[in-house]
Amino acid sequence: MVVPSPLSPVRVAGMRHGQVRPQGLLKVALDNARIQEKQIQQEKKELRMELYREREIRENIERQLAVELQSRTTMQKRLKKEKKSKRKLQEALEFESKRREQVEQALKQATTNDSGLRMLKDTGIADIEIENNGTPHDSTAMQDFEFT
Repeated sequence: MVVPSPLSPVRVAGMRHGQVRPQGLLKVALDNARIQEKQIQQEKKELRMELYREREIRENIERQLAVELQSRTTMQKRLKKEKKSKRKLQEALEFESKRREQVEQALKQATTNDSGLRMLKDTGIADIEIENNGTPHDSTAMQDFEFT
């Protein structure tokens, strides 16, 4: 049996063939790693874009919410002022109605009784003037009320 020498052409060809196979496997593995890295980078890029879009949407919604809250606050303040104004007007109307009723009662009694002037003074309506048309007019009735 003849043993080939370590540098014989048969042995060198076998070594080359043995080296080509691992190099081919390494090349395939490297190519696969590059492809996988590109996919990972693409996924990262897509995720960053999605994150950016969602952040923009969130910021827009937050701005809209801030505007709506400001609008709501303004409307609530306006409503509060209007309620206060309405209450003051209602109080002034009730006050004027009571005064008018008192004056009308005093006038009725004054026409039936000669002591009408005394009754007018007793009711505390000394500052009321009777206009030419016969309706009572109080110049101080609306002084306490302010229009806003």
